Amino acid sequence: MKSSQDYFIKKALEKTQAVKVLLLSEEFTQSELDEYVQNSRMKLEPYITADTRMLEVGIGSGTLAYQLAPMCKNYDGTDISELVLKKLEEMSQKKGIDNMSLYNYAADEIDQIQAKYDIILMSSVTEYFSGYNYMRKVIKKCIDMIDKQGVILFADVFDLAKKEEYRQSVLAYAEAHPGCRYKRDFSHELFIPHEYWKDIANTFPEIERVLISDKLGTIKNEINTFRYDVILEVNHDGKESKKDRQERELYKYQIAAL
Repeated sequence: MKSSQDYFIKKALEKTQAVKVLLLSEEFTQSELDEYVQNSRMKLEPYITADTRMLEVGIGSGTLAYQLAPMCKNYDGTDISELVLKKLEEMSQKKGIDNMSLYNYAADEIDQIQAKYDIILMSSVTEYFSGYNYMRKVIKKCIDMIDKQGVILFADVFDLAKKEEYRQSVLAYAEAHPGCRYKRDFSHELFIPHEYWKDIANTFPEIERVLISDKLGTIKNEINTFRYDVILEVNHDGKESKKDRQERELYKYQIAAL
């Protein structure tokens, strides 16, 4: 990320940038930041119309909101930081974005907004969740807030299958650069296996399809290497019967066992 970027955009990508510096000994470039934004935009564009109501959970500095809000009828955002929301509101007014409402809620409190949406977005958020059961709780609230049909995008999900590779990459760089600051404890980030999302589809009949995809972009960095995206396509009018749902294939990571 270039030094000309404002402070709050840096904070929004603070964790990601720290890993990038450790692994590659350089900061994020503007091109990498552009790829970060374009990834979510390109995956959501097929679902966006002029009437779209979107909610971004963990909106942060508005890095994605500034790109997506002008494409929507309404664009709401939540964050646990009142300071971040205040700065975002000020910046949005300067940019002439007048279709945005902001709420000081955590991910498991979003139902307090009492609104319905066509799209719900979370980017670089799930890694801070306390566990799979908390994740399931948030998913349930997101599904309930989708109006009839819509999608939920979880972007930048840490891949459990690559956790050890991620850890070894950090340690290898630290060993080659004595005295550098690096992350030693990887137990607080939530790494999610692909199988988890298949079980989520089995659990919630409103989910018609789960789309798991790699990150878009050509510049190799921590985001593209160790993370992936998930889109849940939701249809409240097309619920399966309990019998049909029970006949779906069961996968390894059952919710009850996590």
